[in-house]
Order: sequence, then C-alpha cells, then structure tokens
Amino acid sequence: MAREDELFKWLSILGRLGNLYVDQHLRDEPVKSSHHPLLFCICRRPGITQEELGRMVYLHPSNITRGLECLEREGYISRECLEEDRRTRRIYPTEKGRESYERMGRLVKRWGGLLTSGMSAAEADTFIRLLRQTGQAAADYFYPAGRGGSGAERRRNLEKR
Repeated sequence: MAREDELFKWLSILGRLGNLYVDQHLRDEPVKSSHHPLLFCICRRPGITQEELGRMVYLHPSNITRGLECLEREGYISRECLEEDRRTRRIYPTEKGRESYERMGRLVKRWGGLLTSGMSAAEADTFIRLLRQTGQAAADYFYPAGRGGSGAERRRNLEKR
C-alpha cells in the first residue's frame, strides 16, 4: 500500500475510533463526539462568535449551526446578540457545558494516553508535532492566505484548540 494510502487510512481510523471512544463514555449525554470541537472552543474562548468558531473548527457553517442549536437546546451553551450588530451572537458555555467540557477533557487526555502508551515521551512529542504539521498542510490547502485568514492566523487557531 502506498504511503499516502496508509496515511489516509490510519488518520481515518484514528478519527473514527476517537469519536467512538468519546461516544461510548458519554452515552448518557445528548452531547456526542460531533459536538466536542464546538464545546471545547466555546469553553476555552467564552464569548466567541459563530464566525470565529468556524475559523477554528474547520466545519461547514451548516454543521456549526446544527451543532450550536443542539448544544443550546440541551442547555450546554447560551447565545447573546451583540447590541451593535443584532445578527452577530456571542456564545457562552453554561455550567452544564463547563461540566461536560471537563469530562470530555479527561476523556481526551485518557484517549491520548492510550494512543501514545507504546511511545517514549520524545516519540509522543514528535508524533504530535507531525500531526500538527500535517493538519496545518491540510488547512493551508483549503484556507490559503487571503481566504478565511492568513496561514499564520489559521496556525494560531489550530494551536488554540
């Protein structure tokens, strides 16, 4: 199998199994792995706008809208219109959202530990650095400078997540 095929295969497997891990551990909650990136960004940057959120999570705007509607309906977030622009809303986590964020954070940490359990600390650091580098290459392909933010801005957004 070609190196590129192996890369795509294993990145896909890691993504699917990571989502499965989160969903299994949060099976009693209405928030699932698909909501995880949204809630993480909202909890880390309370008051973020939907447009800013979109630049950070690399999801289609309709998926973001659906995800936010679910999070709001289930009581994980609240949204407030800006006085100066009623079309723009700031998004805040509720207490329920912050509690879920803490649980998901512990799950993500455990999952990361499982993935890197056979690696030395140096290997794990290299693995993470290489994942970040490949993620940035993908982001630069879809969002080149001048289209949705500069490459440097996108890199900062990836690091904030």
